[in-house]
Amino acid sequence: MEILDIDTQCPRPDAIARAAALARRGVPVAFPTDTVYGLGVAVLPQGSPDALFALKQRDPAKAVPWLVDGIGALEEYGEKVPAYAFELARAHWPGALTLVVRASCAAPPRFVARDGSLALRASAHPVPRALVRALQAPLATTSANLQGGEAALERSGFDPVLAERLALMLDGGPTPGDQPSTIVSCLGAEPRILRSGALLLHCSHERAEGT
Repeated sequence: MEILDIDTQCPRPDAIARAAALARRGVPVAFPTDTVYGLGVAVLPQGSPDALFALKQRDPAKAVPWLVDGIGALEEYGEKVPAYAFELARAHWPGALTLVVRASCAAPPRFVARDGSLALRASAHPVPRALVRALQAPLATTSANLQGGEAALERSGFDPVLAERLALMLDGGPTPGDQPSTIVSCLGAEPRILRSGALLLHCSHERAEGT
């Protein structure tokens, strides 16, 4: 695993460019977020999340959330997004809130869940925000751990098997948060929490996984 130290407040352009180049080719890279460390590849029309699933040993039936640049992604990649989803995004983005919406035709099909939905989040951390800007595309991102394992909060927390298979890690030290994001479904008439996480909201919930 190649490791590049990175200042989380002012990410090095060369390190971001190196990570973005790999992510564009569908090679998963690891990076800190405002919640936990993530693994990501670029969401591109001809791209694929297959290497990300293989690295994480993740069930291909489980869609991978996207990190996006901001609320405009709801308009571009979402279809018939309810007004309350935009209200949640305005209130909590950038931040630890993932919104599940119906995918529009602009979303590359290989990155969309089997039910036609996708999960979007705008991170508050400078490193993934810089990556998304460098790519000019979203990042399909999942937590940096093997399926079912503990999410990594710093370099020492990476599973050795995962670290051995990983091409590149941007090491920004410990993440500011210690929980993954809260996931909210925006597919119905009212919001529904799918996973309780770093952001405290109120609703019924069930388990899910991501950053």
